[in-house]
Amino acid sequence: MIAPVNMPSKRVSHMLVDIPGFSGGVYSAADENRLPYAYAAKSYNFRLSDGALRDGSGFKRVGMPAIDGAAGLPPLGQRIRGIWHYKRMHPVHNQRADEIVAWAADGYVYAYRTTGTAFAFVNLGIHFATEPTAINYRLNSEDVLLISARGEQMRVYNGEGYYGVINSPCMLSADIHAERLFAVVGDDPYAVLFSDDLDPTNWSVSGTEAGFIELADGRGAVRRVVSFFDYVYVFRDYGISRISGYGDQSQFSVTHVFTSGGRIFPSTVAVCGELIIFAATDGVYIFDGLNCSSILSEISERMSLGDSHGAYYNGRYWLACGFDYKDGNEILDEAGGCVNNTLLEYDVRSGGFTLTRGFDICGLLQYENDRHYFLLALAAKNTDGRMFFLNSDGRADGTALPKNWTSPMSDLSNPDKYKAVREIHLVSRTDCTVTVRTDERTESFAVKGAGGVQRVHCNVGGRLVSVSFDCYEPDCYISHPMLKLALSGGGI
Repeated sequence: MIAPVNMPSKRVSHMLVDIPGFSGGVYSAADENRLPYAYAAKSYNFRLSDGALRDGSGFKRVGMPAIDGAAGLPPLGQRIRGIWHYKRMHPVHNQRADEIVAWAADGYVYAYRTTGTAFAFVNLGIHFATEPTAINYRLNSEDVLLISARGEQMRVYNGEGYYGVINSPCMLSADIHAERLFAVVGDDPYAVLFSDDLDPTNWSVSGTEAGFIELADGRGAVRRVVSFFDYVYVFRDYGISRISGYGDQSQFSVTHVFTSGGRIFPSTVAVCGELIIFAATDGVYIFDGLNCSSILSEISERMSLGDSHGAYYNGRYWLACGFDYKDGNEILDEAGGCVNNTLLEYDVRSGGFTLTRGFDICGLLQYENDRHYFLLALAAKNTDGRMFFLNSDGRADGTALPKNWTSPMSDLSNPDKYKAVREIHLVSRTDCTVTVRTDERTESFAVKGAGGVQRVHCNVGGRLVSVSFDCYEPDCYISHPMLKLALSGGGI
């Protein structure tokens, strides 16, 4: 039964409020009452497409896309703590022999390999007590994976076996530039080391072989090195420095290009085409090699970035981070608490973004070769070592994710008026729930999916009004909602 709304009999007017294509995205940096209904005060697991709310990203935990006709990846049986894509061309068969290489909780490095029509884990016999880093390199006409960690020698893995490199640095981050390996090392936080030209196993410091560059200033310790266009960029605690590293090392030079007001998180740094995107304690930034500007300021106050991870995939920057939705709900991995409950998808070209909620992600990996292209993620709560991969079906292992879009709580530019929401018109092809919330009460209404315009009779009143749409069905489509209100000069 719909409760009656008592309104004064005089000076009653009517108002139509259109939600124009959900075009504003999520905006939490301003007072809700200042925002038009084009913006959302909260939204998750929806994707805005052609002005409609549709399914957002989904995840498949039990496997991944088959590679070379094999079945999905089996669980390792223990937590995976790091993953890399080893890019290898088989030296005999002259065909792709790529592997996903994982560092597990027992400290050993494993490789996923195809054995006939199934995947199998292979323990490579490589052990690291602390988290390693890995990078692909073409060494002596062979594709190898260089793996190193704090306090231990580098291992060179070639797909068949490995060997250690004596007197190699303990790399924490590395990248290839002008045939040298540039590295951040564990025993000197204010230096960038570089290998000999064409030989990443030669670290003998001399004027003609390997060397190092000291960066001891107020920008803090070095954390990450990235080869970007013609330079090596060094991401430090509080800034970015640029190394010109071509030719003879005597010609190397350093320029400081950015000083940050917040501490930079190295695990978020990702080259995104012609830009680099990263997160710091004071927000997310986009960097073009010279200039740095803030992005996502409309939601940055809700983000927790200290344990976040970033990657570039399919024209978008993906950031696993914490996000405060301020609704008290617990969705999937949020039950019992988690660190990174949200995967943010930022379109590098348009600047639009969506939020996928409910997965605690502790690592991201873009996998790309001439046959496959996908994004892998590590689930922090998956103690059996399963990974999951991103898809676009809005499901978690076949079950539709809960989706929500909530408008601001607004007086609709009529602060002195009492509003009664009489009807809401919308098109929803799937079952959904429409909730009208005012400063006086909240009512929810079930809507059956249909092909035409549905009319929801509400009759919910107050001076501040918000509307939300929740959907728990797959293949969601909600379009062009419109609110019909009666306004008066008094209240109940």
